[in-house]
Amino acid sequence: MASHGQIDLASADGIFVNRWLVLSPTVVSLVSLGAGLTVARWFVRGEAVGVIIGAGVAAVVAGGVALTQRFFGRTTVSHLEEAERRVRLDPLTGLLNRSALMEALTAALERGKATQTCVGVLFSDLDRFKVVNDSLGHDAGDRLLVAVADRLRESVRVADVVARFGGDEFVVICHGFMEQASISKVAQTILGAFERPFSMAGGDLVITTSVGVAVWDPATGAATSAENMMRDADAAMYQAKRSRSGVSIFDSEVRQNLLSRLKIEQSLAMAFDSELVVHYQPVIDAHRRRIHSVEALVRWDHPTHGLLFPNDFLPVAEEAGLMVRIGDVVLREACAQAAQWNQLAPECRYLGMSVNVAESQILDASFPTRVAEILEWAGLPASQLCLEISEDLVSEHLSGSVPVLQQIAAQGVRLSLDDFGTGRTTLSHLKLLNNVVHQVKIDREFVHELPVDPVDHAVVEAIARIANVASLEVIAEGVETHIQAGRLRDLGIHNHQGFLYSRAVPADQLNAVFANATVTENHSPSEALLQEVRKGGEVRSDPVGAGNSVVPG
Repeated sequence: MASHGQIDLASADGIFVNRWLVLSPTVVSLVSLGAGLTVARWFVRGEAVGVIIGAGVAAVVAGGVALTQRFFGRTTVSHLEEAERRVRLDPLTGLLNRSALMEALTAALERGKATQTCVGVLFSDLDRFKVVNDSLGHDAGDRLLVAVADRLRESVRVADVVARFGGDEFVVICHGFMEQASISKVAQTILGAFERPFSMAGGDLVITTSVGVAVWDPATGAATSAENMMRDADAAMYQAKRSRSGVSIFDSEVRQNLLSRLKIEQSLAMAFDSELVVHYQPVIDAHRRRIHSVEALVRWDHPTHGLLFPNDFLPVAEEAGLMVRIGDVVLREACAQAAQWNQLAPECRYLGMSVNVAESQILDASFPTRVAEILEWAGLPASQLCLEISEDLVSEHLSGSVPVLQQIAAQGVRLSLDDFGTGRTTLSHLKLLNNVVHQVKIDREFVHELPVDPVDHAVVEAIARIANVASLEVIAEGVETHIQAGRLRDLGIHNHQGFLYSRAVPADQLNAVFANATVTENHSPSEALLQEVRKGGEVRSDPVGAGNSVVPG
């Protein structure tokens, strides 16, 4: 008998394995445990059964219990069972591992078909688990995974299967239900279990999870397999994570979204050479009546769908691992454009250029080196470049991001906290970053209701005062009306960004303004831009953090 491989015995009445008769097997798989030991596994009436074979020993095992055994020499069944544990269980959590999970799911589907009951796969992924590893260390991360495993065991029935799929991903298999709604309730129970904080050495830790559910229902009669069920549950989990709904059940809509994202990913991988374009939105100094700086905003000029905004494709790019490459393309184009504007007109010289930075870039230790190389290639002074980092990114990856930010700031590059006020940055974080960050951008969420909401007014006023004490420059995003602009000026905030002044436009449109406009008290580039925007058009807001635009009417 070979020690590896798989034998399909669906049509056989039985087979002798080392003189043991196996009745009505469906599949026998042979797995080597080393040291001359082999496990033969099969399923009889939906139950996993195995024979452990070694030199001079054999035991029939069902459900982990030795039914019949013969001993020869010093080898014992306990030795073999321990070897079996090493093959089937995750060493950290003691849950079933991926291989054993797939066997259990196959058995559950067979049992569901025989009893005409539903089988559910619940795929759970911890939200922002990487933050725990980055901030508290991998030992703390391991302790959290063990605690999560225990919490999951407590949340389901004894008959249900709990497994660790890998990393921070867990799977629950539940079976024997008569309707899909019962499986959905199990998913909600799991979500509820995560509402209680986890006790860690440094105190209580709150962490959430996203759960994707795939259900096999005998009422549909659809053929499926363990692999397909896992694939569908995984897709539903990503849908839950993107929508922040907590739970998503796989259906035709999830499948269509998955196919659409796959098409975007495949197209995006080929879009770098000619289809990714950069538009520029000016930041206006409303006090001096001039352009303060511009922000570079990426667009995808799709050959079929037209101009796509960041929220249409950047989430897919992040999942596909393309953000570093996209970020470098935008940074290179923006720096080259700023250097070109330096030569265009005196009033454009040393105009600030802001570029958004993604999480995968800021956590890349080689990013400061690439920034320096791109600046040298473009011939742009480092002081003209400002890199915008979201407030959440810094707070979630403080230990990992600060060394990178310090290296970038040491080059003379300016750094800005984007969407300020919406994240979890504490005053202590701001103090730690005081010598690194040069600017904060007030999120449009607070600017929108500024004239009528006293809470928003108080928040903006507080940010302005803190920034003044910390010698941080302030920019207000999402300025749409003259009333908003006036209230901001009253609070001493004079740098405004929004489609009151300009949409995000291609570089050649700004070229014309820079070349023809004279910066005077009565006429400035910002006024010329405003006049162009007012020629007509339907206002359209980009996704948060992506700037604004005007769609020509």
